[in-house]
Amino acid sequence: INAEYGDLIDIKELSKNMKISLDEEKQRRRELQEAVEEQRASWKEKVATLEEQLNTKNLEIANCKSVIADTEDTLAKLRTLSSSLQEEVLSKNETFEALKKQIEDLDQQRNTTVEKQKEQQILQLSEENQQQKELLDKKSEELRSLKKLFSLKEKEWRDRSAGVAEEQAH
Repeated sequence: INAEYGDLIDIKELSKNMKISLDEEKQRRRELQEAVEEQRASWKEKVATLEEQLNTKNLEIANCKSVIADTEDTLAKLRTLSSSLQEEVLSKNETFEALKKQIEDLDQQRNTTVEKQKEQQILQLSEENQQQKELLDKKSEELRSLKKLFSLKEKEWRDRSAGVAEEQAH
């Protein structure tokens, strides 16, 4: 009986130790589970932050693309305008040369019997020539201004493109 009782006490002690070990294991698992949950929450926060940053960058990229498209549109319009102004300047130059030739022809005809009438025509042509020249000068100035504007827009576009590249690099 004592031997059985001793075995029973040993079994009871062993059971008690196992229960303590089991409780310690449960506590350790709870702590590990809590640590895993905290880590998971931290990762979810980091993922949310990264998604927010990604959305912000995507918006910035979309804005930059819009600015680039607007700038390209402006450049195309400026090129078209510049081209038409150059054609107009060439046309005015041809008109000027034709008027100049007419003046030279009229100078040669001055010695005819209708000299006074020819002189009046020369004066009129000279005035028209002066007006054409003034208009040509004005158009040339407009062309220079447009070229300056084009250069500024081109620089602004390059600066924005460089800024976008830097932001994307970061």
